[in-house]
Amino acid sequence: MPQQAIIADDYQAFAQQELERYIEAQAEAIAPFVNFSFQGLPAATETILRHALALASEKQKRSRTEYKKLLSDHGWEGEDKKYLKVAAAFGSFSPQDLAQIEPDTIFLLAKNSKKYQLVIDQLQNTGEVTQQAVRELIKQQRKSREPKLEKPSIWRRTKNGGRYCQIPPIHEQHERTGITLQQMMDSEGLTAQQIVAEGISLRQAYKEGRLVLVDDASALESQFHSPTLEMSSDQTDAVGTDEEANCWSEPIEKPTNSNNIREFQAQEHPTAEVENIDVLDKQQLIERDCTGVSALKDDNSSSRDNILAVDDKPPLKVISKPQFNTTFPQHTFGKLGLLDGNGFYQQ
Repeated sequence: MPQQAIIADDYQAFAQQELERYIEAQAEAIAPFVNFSFQGLPAATETILRHALALASEKQKRSRTEYKKLLSDHGWEGEDKKYLKVAAAFGSFSPQDLAQIEPDTIFLLAKNSKKYQLVIDQLQNTGEVTQQAVRELIKQQRKSREPKLEKPSIWRRTKNGGRYCQIPPIHEQHERTGITLQQMMDSEGLTAQQIVAEGISLRQAYKEGRLVLVDDASALESQFHSPTLEMSSDQTDAVGTDEEANCWSEPIEKPTNSNNIREFQAQEHPTAEVENIDVLDKQQLIERDCTGVSALKDDNSSSRDNILAVDDKPPLKVISKPQFNTTFPQHTFGKLGLLDGNGFYQQ
Protein backbone atom coordinates (compact mmCIF):
# COMPACT_ATOMS: atom_id res chain seq x y z
CA MET A 1 0.00 0.00 0.00
CA PRO A 2 1.42 3.44 -0.84
CA GLN A 3 2.56 5.59 2.09
CA GLN A 4 0.23 8.45 1.15
CA ALA A 5 -2.83 6.18 1.44
CA ILE A 6 -1.74 5.07 4.91
CA ILE A 7 -1.38 8.67 6.05
CA ALA A 8 -4.85 9.55 4.72
CA ASP A 9 -6.50 6.70 6.60
CA ASP A 10 -4.81 7.67 9.84
CA TYR A 11 -5.91 11.27 9.42
CA GLN A 12 -9.57 10.26 8.92
CA ALA A 13 -9.52 8.06 12.02
CA PHE A 14 -7.98 10.86 14.06
CA ALA A 15 -10.61 13.34 12.83
CA GLN A 16 -13.45 10.99 13.75
CA GLN A 17 -12.08 10.59 17.26
CA GLU A 18 -11.78 14.33 17.70
CA LEU A 19 -15.38 14.82 16.56
CA GLU A 20 -16.68 12.30 19.07
CA ARG A 21 -14.74 13.95 21.87
CA TYR A 22 -16.18 17.34 20.91
CA ILE A 23 -19.78 16.01 20.89
CA GLU A 24 -19.33 14.43 24.31
CA ALA A 25 -17.88 17.62 25.68
CA GLN A 26 -20.75 19.69 24.33
CA ALA A 27 -23.33 17.27 25.75
CA GLU A 28 -21.75 17.49 29.17
CA ALA A 29 -21.64 21.24 28.87
CA ILE A 30 -25.31 21.70 27.96
CA ALA A 31 -26.67 18.93 30.18
CA PRO A 32 -27.28 21.26 33.11
CA PHE A 33 -29.14 23.66 30.88
CA VAL A 34 -31.34 20.83 29.44
CA ASN A 35 -32.19 19.60 32.87
CA PHE A 36 -32.93 23.12 33.91
CA SER A 37 -35.27 23.61 30.92
CA PHE A 38 -37.25 20.49 31.82
CA GLN A 39 -37.37 21.66 35.36
CA GLY A 40 -38.65 25.00 34.14
CA LEU A 41 -41.65 23.59 32.26
CA PRO A 42 -43.74 23.03 35.39
CA ALA A 43 -43.25 26.67 36.24
CA ALA A 44 -44.39 27.62 32.74
CA THR A 45 -47.53 25.48 33.03
CA GLU A 46 -48.31 26.91 36.44
CA THR A 47 -47.81 30.44 35.10
CA ILE A 48 -50.19 29.73 32.20
CA LEU A 49 -52.87 28.42 34.57
CA ARG A 50 -52.53 31.40 36.91
CA HIS A 51 -52.65 33.83 34.01
CA ALA A 52 -55.77 32.11 32.60
CA LEU A 53 -57.57 32.28 35.95
CA ALA A 54 -56.59 35.94 36.34
CA LEU A 55 -57.96 36.83 32.89
CA ALA A 56 -61.25 35.09 33.64
CA SER A 57 -61.52 36.99 36.92
CA GLU A 58 -60.81 40.33 35.25
CA LYS A 59 -63.41 39.67 32.58
CA GLN A 60 -66.04 39.06 35.24
CA LYS A 61 -65.15 42.18 37.24
CA ARG A 62 -64.69 44.63 34.38
CA SER A 63 -67.17 45.89 31.83
CA ARG A 64 -66.79 44.85 28.24
CA THR A 65 -65.17 48.12 27.27
CA GLU A 66 -62.74 48.04 30.20
CA TYR A 67 -61.79 44.45 29.48
CA LYS A 68 -61.06 45.22 25.83
CA LYS A 69 -58.94 48.19 26.93
CA LEU A 70 -56.98 45.92 29.25
CA LEU A 71 -56.17 43.58 26.38
CA SER A 72 -55.33 46.47 24.08
CA ASP A 73 -52.90 47.95 26.60
CA HIS A 74 -50.92 44.70 26.46
CA GLY A 75 -51.12 44.39 22.67
CA TRP A 76 -53.67 41.57 22.73
CA GLU A 77 -56.63 41.21 20.39
CA GLY A 78 -58.37 37.85 20.61
CA GLU A 79 -55.42 35.97 22.09
CA ASP A 80 -57.25 35.77 25.41
CA LYS A 81 -59.80 33.25 24.11
CA LYS A 82 -57.62 30.17 24.53
CA TYR A 83 -56.67 31.25 28.06
CA LEU A 84 -60.34 31.74 28.95
CA LYS A 85 -60.96 28.18 27.77
CA VAL A 86 -58.15 26.99 30.05
CA ALA A 87 -59.77 28.78 32.98
CA ALA A 88 -63.17 27.26 32.17
CA ALA A 89 -61.74 23.72 31.89
CA PHE A 90 -59.39 23.78 34.90
CA GLY A 91 -61.06 26.33 37.15
CA SER A 92 -61.65 23.71 39.84
CA PHE A 93 -57.94 22.74 39.97
CA SER A 94 -55.05 24.33 41.75
CA PRO A 95 -52.27 25.46 39.37
CA GLN A 96 -49.70 23.55 41.43
CA ASP A 97 -51.62 20.29 40.95
CA LEU A 98 -51.36 20.50 37.15
CA ALA A 99 -47.84 21.87 36.95
CA GLN A 100 -46.34 18.59 35.68
CA ILE A 101 -48.46 18.70 32.52
CA GLU A 102 -46.66 20.29 29.61
CA PRO A 103 -48.29 23.51 28.30
CA ASP A 104 -49.47 22.21 24.93
CA THR A 105 -51.38 19.38 26.61
CA ILE A 106 -53.14 21.94 28.81
CA PHE A 107 -54.27 23.89 25.75
CA LEU A 108 -55.29 20.65 23.97
CA LEU A 109 -57.58 19.57 26.79
CA ALA A 110 -59.03 23.06 27.19
CA LYS A 111 -59.70 23.49 23.47
CA ASN A 112 -61.54 20.15 23.29
CA SER A 113 -63.08 20.21 26.75
CA LYS A 114 -66.29 18.50 25.63
CA LYS A 115 -64.36 15.72 23.95
CA TYR A 116 -61.98 15.18 26.90
CA GLN A 117 -64.36 16.02 29.72
CA LEU A 118 -64.01 12.47 31.06
CA VAL A 119 -60.22 12.88 31.16
CA ILE A 120 -60.51 16.17 33.05
CA ASP A 121 -62.91 14.61 35.55
CA GLN A 122 -60.56 11.66 36.15
CA LEU A 123 -57.68 14.02 36.88
CA GLN A 124 -59.49 15.17 40.01
CA ASN A 125 -59.29 11.64 41.43
CA THR A 126 -55.65 11.12 40.45
CA GLY A 127 -53.12 11.44 43.26
CA GLU A 128 -50.16 12.91 41.37
CA VAL A 129 -50.97 14.37 37.99
CA THR A 130 -48.09 13.74 35.58
CA GLN A 131 -47.65 14.02 31.85
CA GLN A 132 -47.56 10.24 31.51
CA ALA A 133 -50.82 9.82 33.46
CA VAL A 134 -52.59 12.38 31.30
CA ARG A 135 -51.28 10.72 28.13
CA GLU A 136 -52.63 7.33 29.22
CA LEU A 137 -56.05 8.80 30.02
CA ILE A 138 -56.19 10.41 26.59
CA LYS A 139 -55.35 7.09 24.91
CA GLN A 140 -58.09 5.31 26.84
CA GLN A 141 -60.56 8.00 25.88
CA ARG A 142 -59.74 7.61 22.19
CA LYS A 143 -60.03 3.80 22.32
CA SER A 144 -63.39 3.80 24.07
CA ARG A 145 -64.89 6.27 21.65
CA GLU A 146 -67.43 4.61 19.38
CA PRO A 147 -66.99 5.19 15.67
CA LYS A 148 -69.47 7.65 14.30
CA LEU A 149 -71.67 6.18 11.60
CA GLU A 150 -72.10 8.80 8.92
CA LYS A 151 -75.03 8.64 6.56
CA PRO A 152 -73.86 8.20 2.96
CA SER A 153 -74.31 11.38 0.97
CA ILE A 154 -74.01 12.14 -2.73
CA TRP A 155 -73.74 15.92 -2.22
CA ARG A 156 -70.51 17.79 -2.88
CA ARG A 157 -69.70 21.47 -2.43
CA THR A 158 -68.44 23.84 -5.08
CA LYS A 159 -65.97 26.67 -4.53
CA ASN A 160 -68.72 29.30 -4.57
CA GLY A 161 -70.75 27.53 -1.87
CA GLY A 162 -73.20 25.70 -4.13
CA ARG A 163 -73.65 21.97 -4.22
CA TYR A 164 -74.02 19.18 -6.77
CA CYS A 165 -74.75 15.47 -6.59
CA GLN A 166 -72.07 12.95 -7.48
CA ILE A 167 -72.92 9.27 -7.80
CA PRO A 168 -70.17 7.00 -6.42
CA PRO A 169 -68.46 4.51 -8.74
CA ILE A 170 -70.52 1.46 -9.69
CA HIS A 171 -68.51 -1.75 -9.40
CA GLU A 172 -70.14 -4.76 -11.06
CA GLN A 173 -68.64 -8.03 -12.13
CA HIS A 174 -70.73 -8.18 -15.30
CA GLU A 175 -70.44 -4.38 -15.93
CA ARG A 176 -74.03 -4.40 -17.19
CA THR A 177 -74.92 -0.92 -15.95
CA GLY A 178 -71.89 0.73 -17.50
CA ILE A 179 -72.27 -1.10 -20.82
CA THR A 180 -75.96 -0.24 -21.10
CA LEU A 181 -75.36 3.39 -20.19
CA GLN A 182 -72.59 3.73 -22.76
CA GLN A 183 -74.79 2.19 -25.47
CA MET A 184 -77.57 4.66 -24.68
CA MET A 185 -75.13 7.56 -24.84
CA ASP A 186 -73.76 6.42 -28.21
CA SER A 187 -77.10 5.60 -29.83
CA GLU A 188 -79.23 8.44 -28.44
CA GLY A 189 -76.66 11.20 -28.26
CA LEU A 190 -77.44 11.94 -24.59
CA THR A 191 -75.11 12.55 -21.70
CA ALA A 192 -74.82 10.18 -18.78
CA GLN A 193 -76.38 12.81 -16.51
CA GLN A 194 -79.46 13.11 -18.73
CA ILE A 195 -80.01 9.34 -18.87
CA VAL A 196 -79.60 8.95 -15.11
CA ALA A 197 -82.01 11.83 -14.45
CA GLU A 198 -84.60 10.28 -16.76
CA GLY A 199 -84.24 6.88 -15.11
CA ILE A 200 -84.69 8.36 -11.63
CA SER A 201 -87.82 10.21 -12.78
CA LEU A 202 -89.34 6.99 -14.14
CA ARG A 203 -88.54 5.10 -10.94
CA GLN A 204 -90.13 7.82 -8.84
CA ALA A 205 -93.25 7.76 -11.02
CA TYR A 206 -93.48 3.97 -10.62
CA LYS A 207 -93.21 4.23 -6.82
CA GLU A 208 -95.94 6.89 -6.74
CA GLY A 209 -98.29 4.74 -8.85
CA ARG A 210 -98.13 7.01 -11.90
CA LEU A 211 -96.35 4.36 -13.95
CA VAL A 212 -97.97 0.92 -14.34
CA LEU A 213 -96.10 -2.24 -15.36
CA VAL A 214 -98.16 -4.37 -17.79
CA ASP A 215 -97.39 -7.71 -19.38
CA ASP A 216 -99.62 -7.33 -22.45
CA ALA A 217 -99.81 -3.82 -23.88
CA SER A 218 -102.43 -4.82 -26.47
CA ALA A 219 -104.77 -6.09 -23.76
CA LEU A 220 -104.39 -2.82 -21.87
CA GLU A 221 -105.10 -0.82 -25.02
CA SER A 222 -108.25 -2.85 -25.75
CA GLN A 223 -109.53 -2.09 -22.26
CA PHE A 224 -109.22 1.62 -22.87
CA HIS A 225 -111.06 1.46 -26.21
CA SER A 226 -113.83 -1.06 -25.28
CA PRO A 227 -117.31 0.55 -24.88
CA THR A 228 -118.70 0.28 -21.38
CA LEU A 229 -122.08 1.06 -19.96
CA GLU A 230 -121.66 3.54 -17.14
CA MET A 231 -124.38 3.75 -14.54
CA SER A 232 -124.59 6.52 -12.03
CA SER A 233 -124.96 5.73 -8.35
CA ASP A 234 -128.45 7.25 -8.17
CA GLN A 235 -129.71 4.60 -10.60
CA THR A 236 -129.56 1.99 -7.85
CA ASP A 237 -131.07 4.14 -5.09
CA ALA A 238 -134.02 2.78 -3.16
CA VAL A 239 -137.47 3.49 -4.55
CA GLY A 240 -139.79 5.98 -2.99
CA THR A 241 -137.51 9.03 -3.50
CA ASP A 242 -137.50 11.84 -6.02
CA GLU A 243 -134.57 10.21 -7.86
CA GLU A 244 -136.73 7.39 -9.18
CA ALA A 245 -137.16 9.26 -12.44
CA ASN A 246 -133.44 8.85 -13.17
CA CYS A 247 -133.25 5.06 -12.92
CA TRP A 248 -133.24 4.80 -16.75
CA SER A 249 -130.69 6.58 -18.89
CA GLU A 250 -133.22 7.08 -21.70
CA PRO A 251 -136.68 8.60 -21.28
CA ILE A 252 -139.39 5.92 -21.52
CA GLU A 253 -142.97 6.49 -22.49
CA LYS A 254 -145.44 5.49 -19.78
CA PRO A 255 -148.58 3.45 -20.50
CA THR A 256 -151.78 5.40 -20.39
CA ASN A 257 -154.27 2.64 -19.68
CA SER A 258 -154.57 -0.74 -18.07
CA ASN A 259 -154.16 -2.61 -21.37
CA ASN A 260 -150.75 -1.09 -21.94
CA ILE A 261 -149.82 -1.96 -18.41
CA ARG A 262 -150.80 -5.59 -18.96
CA GLU A 263 -148.73 -5.67 -22.16
CA PHE A 264 -145.75 -4.22 -20.34
CA GLN A 265 -146.09 -6.68 -17.47
CA ALA A 266 -146.51 -9.62 -19.84
CA GLN A 267 -143.30 -8.78 -21.71
CA GLU A 268 -141.38 -8.09 -18.52
CA HIS A 269 -142.48 -11.19 -16.62
CA PRO A 270 -144.12 -13.66 -19.01
CA THR A 271 -144.24 -16.42 -16.38
CA ALA A 272 -145.55 -14.33 -13.53
CA GLU A 273 -149.08 -15.17 -12.38
CA VAL A 274 -151.11 -12.02 -11.86
CA GLU A 275 -154.82 -12.12 -11.14
CA ASN A 276 -155.46 -8.44 -11.71
CA ILE A 277 -152.93 -6.03 -13.18
CA ASP A 278 -155.00 -3.05 -12.12
CA VAL A 279 -154.31 -3.76 -8.47
CA LEU A 280 -150.50 -3.65 -8.77
CA ASP A 281 -148.82 -1.23 -6.47
CA LYS A 282 -146.97 1.41 -8.47
CA GLN A 283 -143.98 1.11 -6.12
CA GLN A 284 -143.64 -2.55 -7.12
CA LEU A 285 -143.47 -1.59 -10.78
CA ILE A 286 -140.68 0.86 -10.04
CA GLU A 287 -138.77 -1.78 -8.06
CA ARG A 288 -139.02 -4.32 -10.87
CA ASP A 289 -138.11 -1.84 -13.60
CA CYS A 290 -135.14 -0.40 -11.73
CA THR A 291 -133.95 -3.91 -10.82
CA GLY A 292 -133.93 -4.86 -14.49
CA VAL A 293 -131.94 -1.78 -15.44
CA SER A 294 -129.43 -2.14 -12.59
CA ALA A 295 -128.72 -5.69 -13.73
CA LEU A 296 -127.31 -4.20 -16.94
CA LYS A 297 -124.24 -3.13 -14.95
CA ASP A 298 -123.13 -6.75 -14.83
CA ASP A 299 -120.80 -7.50 -17.75
CA ASN A 300 -122.27 -11.00 -18.06
CA SER A 301 -125.84 -9.69 -18.46
CA SER A 302 -125.73 -8.67 -22.11
CA SER A 303 -129.34 -9.44 -22.99
CA ARG A 304 -132.86 -9.26 -21.60
CA ASP A 305 -132.95 -13.05 -21.22
CA ASN A 306 -129.95 -12.95 -18.87
CA ILE A 307 -131.60 -10.28 -16.75
CA LEU A 308 -134.92 -12.12 -16.49
CA ALA A 309 -133.17 -15.39 -15.71
CA VAL A 310 -132.18 -14.02 -12.33
CA ASP A 311 -135.79 -14.01 -11.08
CA ASP A 312 -138.41 -15.56 -13.37
CA LYS A 313 -141.20 -15.24 -10.84
CA PRO A 314 -140.84 -12.09 -8.82
CA PRO A 315 -143.15 -11.79 -5.84
CA LEU A 316 -146.12 -9.55 -6.68
CA LYS A 317 -148.37 -8.10 -4.07
CA VAL A 318 -152.14 -8.09 -4.67
CA ILE A 319 -154.07 -5.27 -3.12
CA SER A 320 -157.63 -6.10 -2.13
CA LYS A 321 -158.85 -2.59 -2.66
CA PRO A 322 -157.27 -1.10 -5.77
CA GLN A 323 -155.89 2.36 -5.20
CA PHE A 324 -153.80 2.47 -8.34
CA ASN A 325 -153.85 5.66 -10.34
CA THR A 326 -153.18 5.12 -14.02
CA THR A 327 -151.99 8.69 -14.44
CA PHE A 328 -148.51 8.24 -13.01
CA PRO A 329 -146.78 11.39 -11.73
CA GLN A 330 -143.82 12.37 -13.85
CA HIS A 331 -141.63 13.04 -10.82
CA THR A 332 -142.20 9.47 -9.56
CA PHE A 333 -141.96 7.31 -12.69
CA GLY A 334 -140.27 9.24 -15.43
CA LYS A 335 -141.36 7.42 -18.59
CA LEU A 336 -141.96 3.69 -18.87
CA GLY A 337 -140.89 1.63 -21.86
CA LEU A 338 -140.00 -1.86 -23.04
CA LEU A 339 -136.75 -3.78 -23.06
CA ASP A 340 -135.49 -4.56 -26.53
CA GLY A 341 -133.62 -7.71 -27.49
CA ASN A 342 -130.32 -6.28 -26.23
CA GLY A 343 -131.62 -5.46 -22.78
CA PHE A 344 -132.15 -1.72 -23.34
CA TYR A 345 -135.38 0.14 -22.97
CA GLN A 346 -137.21 1.53 -25.97
CA GLN A 347 -139.42 4.54 -25.92
